[in-house]
Amino acid sequence: MKFASMKKVFFLLSLFISSATFSQDLQNVSVVQLNEILNQQNGKIKILNLWATWCGPCVKELPLFMQAKEELKNEALEFIFVSLDFQSQTKIVESKIKELSLRGSLFQLNEKGNQWIDEFDKNWEGAIPYTMIILPDGKRIYHYDNFETLNDFKLFLTNNISN
Repeated sequence: MKFASMKKVFFLLSLFISSATFSQDLQNVSVVQLNEILNQQNGKIKILNLWATWCGPCVKELPLFMQAKEELKNEALEFIFVSLDFQSQTKIVESKIKELSLRGSLFQLNEKGNQWIDEFDKNWEGAIPYTMIILPDGKRIYHYDNFETLNDFKLFLTNNISN
Protein backbone atom coordinates (compact mmCIF):
# COMPACT_ATOMS: atom_id res chain seq x y z
CA MET A 1 0.00 0.00 0.00
CA LYS A 2 2.79 2.42 0.88
CA PHE A 3 4.61 1.64 -2.37
CA ALA A 4 1.46 2.37 -4.42
CA SER A 5 0.99 5.68 -2.59
CA MET A 6 4.59 6.64 -3.19
CA LYS A 7 4.26 5.76 -6.87
CA LYS A 8 1.19 7.97 -7.10
CA VAL A 9 2.99 10.87 -5.39
CA PHE A 10 6.01 10.41 -7.65
CA PHE A 11 3.77 10.33 -10.73
CA LEU A 12 1.93 13.53 -9.70
CA LEU A 13 5.22 15.23 -8.87
CA SER A 14 6.69 14.29 -12.25
CA LEU A 15 3.57 15.66 -13.99
CA PHE A 16 3.92 18.92 -12.06
CA ILE A 17 7.62 19.23 -12.88
CA SER A 18 7.10 18.45 -16.57
CA SER A 19 4.23 20.93 -16.86
CA ALA A 20 6.29 23.61 -15.09
CA THR A 21 9.19 22.94 -17.43
CA PHE A 22 6.91 22.94 -20.47
CA SER A 23 5.45 26.32 -19.54
CA GLN A 24 8.96 27.77 -19.57
CA ASP A 25 9.74 26.64 -23.13
CA LEU A 26 10.37 29.33 -25.71
CA GLN A 27 7.69 29.28 -28.40
CA ASN A 28 7.75 30.94 -31.80
CA VAL A 29 4.73 33.09 -32.60
CA SER A 30 3.53 35.35 -35.38
CA VAL A 31 2.07 38.76 -34.56
CA VAL A 32 -1.40 37.30 -35.28
CA GLN A 33 -0.80 34.51 -32.75
CA LEU A 34 0.63 36.99 -30.23
CA ASN A 35 -2.45 39.19 -30.55
CA GLU A 36 -4.68 36.14 -30.02
CA ILE A 37 -2.77 35.34 -26.83
CA LEU A 38 -3.03 38.94 -25.63
CA ASN A 39 -6.76 39.10 -26.38
CA GLN A 40 -7.60 35.93 -24.44
CA GLN A 41 -9.91 36.72 -21.56
CA ASN A 42 -8.57 34.83 -18.56
CA GLY A 43 -9.27 37.35 -15.80
CA LYS A 44 -5.57 38.11 -15.38
CA ILE A 45 -3.62 41.32 -15.83
CA LYS A 46 -1.12 40.68 -18.60
CA ILE A 47 2.26 42.37 -18.51
CA LEU A 48 3.87 42.15 -21.93
CA ASN A 49 7.50 43.00 -22.51
CA LEU A 50 9.14 43.10 -25.95
CA TRP A 51 12.91 42.73 -25.77
CA ALA A 52 15.99 41.41 -27.58
CA THR A 53 19.29 39.92 -26.47
CA TRP A 54 21.24 42.67 -28.28
CA CYS A 55 19.31 45.46 -26.50
CA GLY A 56 21.27 46.55 -23.42
CA PRO A 57 18.41 48.43 -21.73
CA CYS A 58 16.11 45.44 -22.37
CA VAL A 59 18.44 42.93 -20.75
CA LYS A 60 19.10 45.33 -17.86
CA GLU A 61 15.40 45.72 -17.03
CA LEU A 62 14.32 42.06 -17.36
CA PRO A 63 15.51 41.16 -13.84
CA LEU A 64 13.28 43.97 -12.52
CA PHE A 65 10.23 42.12 -13.84
CA MET A 66 11.34 38.94 -12.06
CA GLN A 67 11.99 40.86 -8.83
CA ALA A 68 8.55 42.46 -9.01
CA LYS A 69 6.96 39.10 -9.74
CA GLU A 70 8.61 37.62 -6.63
CA GLU A 71 7.83 40.60 -4.39
CA LEU A 72 4.23 41.09 -5.48
CA LYS A 73 3.29 37.39 -5.55
CA ASN A 74 0.09 38.42 -7.30
CA GLU A 75 -1.59 35.46 -9.01
CA ALA A 76 -3.60 37.92 -11.13
CA LEU A 77 -0.43 39.07 -12.93
CA GLU A 78 0.65 37.15 -16.02
CA PHE A 79 4.10 38.01 -17.36
CA ILE A 80 4.62 37.58 -21.11
CA PHE A 81 8.10 38.06 -22.59
CA VAL A 82 8.54 38.30 -26.35
CA SER A 83 12.00 38.29 -27.91
CA LEU A 84 12.38 40.21 -31.16
CA ASP A 85 15.66 38.48 -32.02
CA PHE A 86 15.99 36.89 -35.47
CA GLN A 87 15.00 33.23 -35.69
CA SER A 88 18.65 32.33 -36.27
CA GLN A 89 19.33 33.59 -32.73
CA THR A 90 16.96 31.20 -30.92
CA LYS A 91 19.77 29.42 -29.04
CA ILE A 92 21.11 32.78 -27.82
CA VAL A 93 17.60 33.79 -26.71
CA GLU A 94 17.18 30.50 -24.83
CA SER A 95 20.56 30.99 -23.19
CA LYS A 96 19.66 34.54 -22.10
CA ILE A 97 16.31 33.34 -20.72
CA LYS A 98 18.13 30.73 -18.66
CA GLU A 99 20.82 33.19 -17.54
CA LEU A 100 18.20 35.72 -16.39
CA SER A 101 15.90 33.04 -14.93
CA LEU A 102 12.94 34.49 -16.83
CA ARG A 103 9.66 32.91 -15.82
CA GLY A 104 6.32 33.47 -17.44
CA SER A 105 5.10 32.98 -20.99
CA LEU A 106 8.16 33.04 -23.24
CA PHE A 107 7.88 33.76 -26.94
CA GLN A 108 10.04 34.69 -29.90
CA LEU A 109 8.36 36.67 -32.66
CA ASN A 110 8.83 35.06 -36.06
CA GLU A 111 8.03 38.07 -38.22
CA LYS A 112 10.41 39.47 -40.83
CA GLY A 113 10.87 43.19 -41.23
CA ASN A 114 8.87 45.68 -39.23
CA GLN A 115 5.57 45.89 -41.11
CA TRP A 116 3.81 44.27 -38.15
CA ILE A 117 4.57 47.21 -35.81
CA ASP A 118 1.63 49.40 -36.90
CA GLU A 119 -0.69 46.42 -36.73
CA PHE A 120 0.48 45.80 -33.18
CA ASP A 121 0.43 49.41 -31.87
CA LYS A 122 -0.10 52.39 -34.19
CA ASN A 123 1.56 54.77 -31.67
CA TRP A 124 4.71 52.71 -31.24
CA GLU A 125 7.75 53.48 -33.39
CA GLY A 126 9.33 50.07 -32.75
CA ALA A 127 11.94 51.01 -30.14
CA ILE A 128 12.54 48.47 -27.41
CA PRO A 129 12.19 47.76 -24.59
CA TYR A 130 8.43 48.11 -24.85
CA THR A 131 6.00 47.20 -22.10
CA MET A 132 2.24 46.95 -22.16
CA ILE A 133 -0.29 46.22 -19.45
CA ILE A 134 -3.51 44.59 -20.58
CA LEU A 135 -6.25 44.76 -17.98
CA PRO A 136 -8.90 42.02 -17.71
CA ASP A 137 -11.40 44.32 -19.46
CA GLY A 138 -9.03 44.58 -22.47
CA LYS A 139 -7.80 48.13 -21.77
CA ARG A 140 -4.16 48.56 -22.79
CA ILE A 141 -1.61 50.81 -21.11
CA TYR A 142 1.66 51.40 -22.94
CA HIS A 143 5.17 52.20 -21.76
CA TYR A 144 7.59 53.13 -24.54
CA ASP A 145 10.85 53.26 -22.58
CA ASN A 146 12.91 51.15 -20.22
CA PHE A 147 12.49 51.03 -16.47
CA GLU A 148 15.61 52.14 -14.62
CA THR A 149 14.72 50.74 -11.21
CA LEU A 150 12.40 48.25 -9.58
CA ASN A 151 10.53 51.16 -8.00
CA ASP A 152 9.96 52.70 -11.46
CA PHE A 153 8.35 49.48 -12.65
CA LYS A 154 6.30 48.98 -9.49
CA LEU A 155 5.10 52.60 -9.69
CA PHE A 156 4.02 52.01 -13.31
CA LEU A 157 2.05 48.97 -12.14
CA THR A 158 0.41 50.61 -9.14
CA ASN A 159 -0.52 53.74 -11.11
CA ASN A 160 -2.21 51.68 -13.80
CA ILE A 161 -3.70 48.67 -12.05
CA SER A 162 -6.74 49.36 -9.91
CA ASN A 163 -7.11 47.12 -6.89
